[in-house]
Amino acid sequence: MAKYQKILGLFLFFLLIVNISPVNSDEGTKARLFLRNGQIVECDKAWIASKDTVRCKKGMGTILYSIDDIVLGKSIGVSVGESPMPTLQEESAREERLPKEGETARKSGVGSGVSYSLPRPARWTGNINGFFGMKYLDEDDWEPLEEQTEYGVKLDFKQQNWPVSIAIDLLGSSDESTLLYYYPAYGYIPIDVEVKTSELCLGVRKTWDHFATVRPFIGGGLAMINADIEGEAYGLSVSADDDAMGYWIEGGIYWTLAEHFNIGFNVRWSKAEVTIYGVEAEAGGTHAGLLLGYHW
Repeated sequence: MAKYQKILGLFLFFLLIVNISPVNSDEGTKARLFLRNGQIVECDKAWIASKDTVRCKKGMGTILYSIDDIVLGKSIGVSVGESPMPTLQEESAREERLPKEGETARKSGVGSGVSYSLPRPARWTGNINGFFGMKYLDEDDWEPLEEQTEYGVKLDFKQQNWPVSIAIDLLGSSDESTLLYYYPAYGYIPIDVEVKTSELCLGVRKTWDHFATVRPFIGGGLAMINADIEGEAYGLSVSADDDAMGYWIEGGIYWTLAEHFNIGFNVRWSKAEVTIYGVEAEAGGTHAGLLLGYHW
């Protein structure tokens, strides 16, 4: 009985060694990989080199496969463990390269390439657009300077697998006019008045890019808004400004032409209340304008 157990123990030990170590000999049964795309690949030896990579050695070359592309339950002769140390001849002849998605794998010493795909890190994508339009302030607070010309830069970026983009926008608007102020001792005095606002906005932007060229989008977030008023009369000038934290929301659509050039329009609304000379006023407003920019 002891002799039988010893023989059985040696048999199990030999079986364990065979299944864990890659076969170094070029003779004997070759490994066979069944790919999920229907291809069958024969290898001199094959082994799982890491948790997501299978290596197939054919002649003097080695091919890498994603473990997700292989049906391990049907494949034959796939061992577990690292590859044995290659000889100098194998090292100099071997070419290992991770191809881009959809590209054919190249290998040294083997015939035609075998197509496979490996996961790539998601690449960055985004837009930088110029904004050209108008900002409409609260008429009760800013008349007759409530309709202002506005310019700005809008930036958004994300990795391709993110649901939304990070948005950073910088906008500035201004308007000026000459107002007549009646002062009893001097009568009507002309005063040159200029009102300016600026907005630094941080938030998120959701763009739907499922269509060929059309890109509808919405967005929103926080905004730091500044309002500045300057007056000048008879060579004397006075100014005051204030800033406040607020928020913004927007919507719009643009078309991407030749894969990179954007043209569209944007409507947005912002809100933040500032205090100038003790008077509270709304520094946000309604924005509407055109977009021109670049997509990558």
